[in-house]
Amino acid sequence: MKVVNLRRFQYKGNYEIYPSRSNDPQKNPLDPDTKIGYMQQMFPQQAKHIMNNPKTKTIFDALKGANERGAKSVNIVVGQDRKTEFENLANKYNNKLYKFDRIKVISAGDRDTDGEGVSAMSASKLRKAAA
Repeated sequence: MKVVNLRRFQYKGNYEIYPSRSNDPQKNPLDPDTKIGYMQQMFPQQAKHIMNNPKTKTIFDALKGANERGAKSVNIVVGQDRKTEFENLANKYNNKLYKFDRIKVISAGDRDTDGEGVSAMSASKLRKAAA
């Protein structure tokens, strides 16, 4: 789970938030329902947009679903460290698994390793706190 300052982004149209569904004692100690429940409590204004669909396990599932519901373009917000990976994957399978006129991958920003609070939060720190 990546913590993103949702107030930074301007929303035009519909948006959905897909938390990771992975779960294991070492790397992802919270099951998806618990993780999503916490997210909905932390971000009550976004709660209806935080998706909890067991069938949507990957970025491809989310993109196929958006395409099936009629989306013509998508913006994908990810951590800076995963931006290139998601750009490559999402575009590689456009016109194969789904069809969008435009796919834009947006960085949620870099983590400040020397900072405090949310700006310095990392997945490793969150997993340790959850465990």
